[in-house]
Amino acid sequence: MPAPSNGEATAPDSGLQAIEDRSYGPATSTIDPGRAARFVAATRDDPARWSEHAPPGFVAALLFSVAPSFLADETAAPFTEVLIHAEQQFRWDRPFVVGDTYSAVGSVLSVRERRGLYRVQFHVAVRDVERRLTAAGTSVFLMGRGSERPPVSDRPEPAPGAQGRNDASVPTVLPGPGQPIPGLHRSAARRDLQEYATATGDFNPIHVDHDAALRAGLPGTVVHGLLTASWAMQSFARLVPGPAPLQGMTIRFREPLFPAEPAVVTGVMEDERSGRFEVASGDRRVASGVAVLRE
Repeated sequence: MPAPSNGEATAPDSGLQAIEDRSYGPATSTIDPGRAARFVAATRDDPARWSEHAPPGFVAALLFSVAPSFLADETAAPFTEVLIHAEQQFRWDRPFVVGDTYSAVGSVLSVRERRGLYRVQFHVAVRDVERRLTAAGTSVFLMGRGSERPPVSDRPEPAPGAQGRNDASVPTVLPGPGQPIPGLHRSAARRDLQEYATATGDFNPIHVDHDAALRAGLPGTVVHGLLTASWAMQSFARLVPGPAPLQGMTIRFREPLFPAEPAVVTGVMEDERSGRFEVASGDRRVASGVAVLRE
């Protein structure tokens, strides 16, 4: 096993280390039109564009077709009272076709312990019916027991339909190197989180259950990290036509975004095909990363 880096230590006799190198799946999932439409609606994407194909963010649904098997593993399950998605990397090799069936295989790459939480890298490979690699991703989850988290204040939940500004997701001109990407305003109501969970299978309780969020050390329910990632994907997908606008994305989730809070995706092109972005709410940086456009 490689030596740990960045001051992290291998989990000592925790039991959680035993999940390293375990594989899960394959899990099969068909992108039926209704599910694809629900995903587009929950993420505020463009339904006119995404009818025959699912948008790049639908990779979250394929990730969570197999991730529950990992989280239900008898070794991992005791450490899911705290389950925070910290980082995510994706690559896309071909578009997602509505009506097609895909298989996903997950594997645990590493487990490290730091400050009472376990940093788990979980990799998923998605293939089509011809066994061609369609997409892949590596998630970083922070996992632990609820009792290990300090108490926090209790934040009142907004009304189910309360939300901020949501811009239309429409095509825009690709900026040149060094030029800013047009801002994209987004906000998720509590009912959007439920719809997103239904469309993707990401039913982490911190997104839909106030008490579960408190036990995880949060002041209330929070927006899915991969929902904010979908907003960042939309921001770049507007710049390139066709069903496969993105080649890759890396995103780090920095601060929680709460239901009904306003957010805006901004960024700048670094060269002809890649750019950096951040998702911010007021003066808080919710997430940041880099996206690579397909040529």
